[in-house]
Amino acid sequence: MTKSLRYAGALLALSLIAGGGYAVAGTLITSKDIADGSIRCKDLRSSVCERIKDGKGKPGPRGPQGPAGPRGPAGPQGPAGPQGAAGPKGDPGLAELESDGPYPGATDLGDLGENGSEGDNSDELVPPDNTRHTVWVKCASGKVALGGGFRLAADNTQEAAELITVLASEPTQIVGDPPAPGYEPIPGDEAGSIRPNGWLVEVVNNSNSAQVVRPWVVCAKAG
Repeated sequence: MTKSLRYAGALLALSLIAGGGYAVAGTLITSKDIADGSIRCKDLRSSVCERIKDGKGKPGPRGPQGPAGPRGPAGPQGPAGPQGAAGPKGDPGLAELESDGPYPGATDLGDLGENGSEGDNSDELVPPDNTRHTVWVKCASGKVALGGGFRLAADNTQEAAELITVLASEPTQIVGDPPAPGYEPIPGDEAGSIRPNGWLVEVVNNSNSAQVVRPWVVCAKAG
């Protein structure tokens, strides 16, 4: 068979296959009978030619997402960053905290330290006259009162303590010379607040004898 006949026979076979038909021939045409590059798109159906040009068929549906891979190892720690700017200065705190609880008539803080620098306190016992009396204690120089309290009939029995009535227990200012409870409001304070430097206790003694009422104060230096 000549080359031209093989070429024609191959075209006929491909045309029949592409068109879905069948042919019966005395000789089976195989790829050996078709020269490389001898088949052109014009010899085939357009749909077949387009598939040959694309080199691929129609994409299938997207498959399911695969499982996540294992977590990788942690990376090395990065270098330290630069030091930040200094923050604003905080409010002054408390310093030199102390507490005093003198016995009026027996202890006098005004006799301690230079010029009464260790504080001061009232000296009198509370007389049994059923009237109001105050006992007080002053902080050391330069300190303010943070709190305070009292002990009734400090040198006597519980029965004696039960005959003393407490009318007040409060922060106070001890001012003047000789020192005594006073009132000096903070300059410019609309509420008339004070900066306390002592503690005051007001009592009535209903017993038959003078009693020691012991005032206590907690003091510290504050800004």
